[in-house]
This record gives sequence, structure tokens and C-alpha cells, in this order.
Amino acid sequence: MSNDKFESFLLAEYDHIADAHFETGKQVSKFFNYYLLILAAPVVIVSLIQNKKLDSIINPSQDKDILFLHWLIIVILSIITLIGFFLCWIVVELQHDSIVYARTVNGIRNYFYSEAKLDSQIEKTTRVLPRNIKQPDFFSYRHLGIIVFTFSIVNTAFATASCYVFKKGVVPTCLSWTLFGYFLLHFVVHYCLSRNRTARYGNA
Repeated sequence: MSNDKFESFLLAEYDHIADAHFETGKQVSKFFNYYLLILAAPVVIVSLIQNKKLDSIINPSQDKDILFLHWLIIVILSIITLIGFFLCWIVVELQHDSIVYARTVNGIRNYFYSEAKLDSQIEKTTRVLPRNIKQPDFFSYRHLGIIVFTFSIVNTAFATASCYVFKKGVVPTCLSWTLFGYFLLHFVVHYCLSRNRTARYGNA
């Protein structure tokens, strides 16, 4: 393949990857919006409670309506907790896809800057984005870590609320540790997915 054909291929690849990178960012925002929509579920729970006292729902009597509300709220909170966890997983994977695209663009940029053989001072005045195909890192505390931290706090809060209603106002110590483990599970998943991507595409 001639240089002209190869460079044409790289330019076409650059355009497609740049579009894919942009679309991935949109998908991350879209899934996060879905998550915010799910967080509106407590409004539904409040509407279900209506004039009934919260204590009577947490500690239901033999009244069928109250007992039904008791279990319905537990199910709703549990479903939110489960969906929130998998949405966190999806967002991490999408963000990793975005990083792969960014690294590809860095490689193409590196090729053309290497071919141009610019003076280092001139390059500093024209180039802002990196040329390193090992950047950015898949395991990020500042960006992706904050997203995972947000998911973990909110999901654990819903899980705690579900357990609180299920245990009728009491959360045993063993269950508290389980909830803490669920909180940490988000970071474990983030770490494992990041390690998997790093093993495939290299460390920063």
C-alpha cells in the first residue's frame, strides 16, 4: 500500500473514530439521564403511601392493603438498586470504549506529526492533544471514579431503604456490612473492567 493510500485510510479512520467517540459520549449522557429518571421512583412511592402512616407500612398489620404496599415498596426499591448497579456497569464500559477511540485518534495524530517532522517549539504552539496511544488511562479516579462513586452512594441508599422496610425499621449489623460490601462492589467492578481493558490495550 502506498503512503497516499495509507494516509487516506488514516484520515477516513480519524473521521469515523471521532464520530464514534462523540456518539459514545452521548450514550453515556443518555444512560445517566435514564438513571436520573429512575431516581424519580421515590415520588411514586410517596404517592403510594398517600395518607397512610409510614410506621404502619414499615410494620404492617394484617390489613391487606398495607401489607401489599409494604411489599410493593420493597420490590420497587430493590429493582431500582439492581438497575442502578447494571447502569453503572454499562456507563463504565461505554467510557472505556470512548477511551479506546481517544487512543486511536492519538495514534493517528502521532503518525501525521511524525511525518511532518516539526520543530519541537513549533509543535508546542500547534498541538494540544496527546500523541501517546497509551493515554488516557482506563482506571481514572478523577473522572470515571467520580461517576462510579455517585452510582455507589445512590444505589446503596436505595438498597438500605429497601432493607430498612423489609426488616421493619431495623437494619442488623450483618446486613449493614452486606450493604457496605454492595457499596464497594461498584468500585470492584470498575477496577476489574479497567484491568481487563488495560490487559487488552496496554497501560498508560
